[in-house]
Amino acid sequence: MEVYSSYHDADMTAFYERLTADLKLGRTVGSDFHGKIKPDIRLGSESCNGHENEIIEFLEDVIE
Repeated sequence: MEVYSSYHDADMTAFYERLTADLKLGRTVGSDFHGKIKPDIRLGSESCNGHENEIIEFLEDVIE
């Protein structure tokens, strides 16, 4: 589930963090960068609140 997104405010992010923890779902992050059609969003600009390693491990497990 995309927990960390440029479209989520702090309350939404906290909600999705709790939801994914409760349901044991993997978390992902996305800046929602789409080039020229969204010029105010920088590629890779979204933070994942220090959960980089958790996200990387989840994605590695998914592709195995």
